[in-house]
Amino acid sequence: WHLGLVGISNGDPFSGEMLKDPKFQSLKDKEAAKTLLKVFGDKSGESGITRASFGDCKLTEDSEGLETSEAKYENMIDRKKGTAKNPRQTERVPAGVKFTYDIRIKVLDDEEHKDNKEDFIDLIKKGLILIENDYLGGNGSRGYGRVQFSNKDVWEEIQI
Repeated sequence: WHLGLVGISNGDPFSGEMLKDPKFQSLKDKEAAKTLLKVFGDKSGESGITRASFGDCKLTEDSEGLETSEAKYENMIDRKKGTAKNPRQTERVPAGVKFTYDIRIKVLDDEEHKDNKEDFIDLIKKGLILIENDYLGGNGSRGYGRVQFSNKDVWEEIQI
């Protein structure tokens, strides 16, 4: 959404091949779109392998012993009859539960795929901020899925 890619691909996954199509010439940031393809992969294979991997989130020590899920009951009200209908239960993580998160980025330094690590990090950080401004999962209009990421600026570098 942020790069203007949604809605111009007819529902197909975005790929490097699409950047050649005239309707994509209006993209506000073509270089960012290319970086997006490098980080998350491209079915055409033009961008090489997927560079990002996202690990499972585990409870922090602070959250051990807390309730990690709760049932929220909802229903609809038939305003004409004054009765409830369609009762349902949603399971969610209560506010205040904290998790660790692990994001790894592969940076290639070969002739064919010269990567700019800072572009990748900036894209991931921007994505985390966009998630904070929106929500994860469904029922966001009810306040579900609101998250906050800490340590967005901490990146360890491992040389192999």
